[in-house]
Amino acid sequence: MAIVESTAKKLVLKSGSTTLSLDGAAEQITLESKVLFWKRAPAHAAFKDVADVKIEQNQDGASGANIYGTMLVLNSGSAWAVSADTKKQAEAEVATIRKFIGMPASK
Repeated sequence: MAIVESTAKKLVLKSGSTTLSLDGAAEQITLESKVLFWKRAPAHAAFKDVADVKIEQNQDGASGANIYGTMLVLNSGSAWAVSADTKKQAEAEVATIRKFIGMPASK
């Protein structure tokens, strides 16, 4: 995921066909994605509905390589995950998102 816009009121991160937009004025997060050529309905959540922002780590079964991502866990129990290129990038994105929504830094 790459940060494509970062201002005091807006943060936009993009990974492939997935876009995560954080609107500071409305305190709203929007996740938009496409499957092949079709856009999926965007998902929305308020900043206050985010229970945690953390690094997701999986292992590719074929190659054994570690795959990292940024995960937003909501109070409802659902989670939004967006891939990152490296663990370091995922750590930076988690810190940036947590700071933007006013959540304390992770341990």
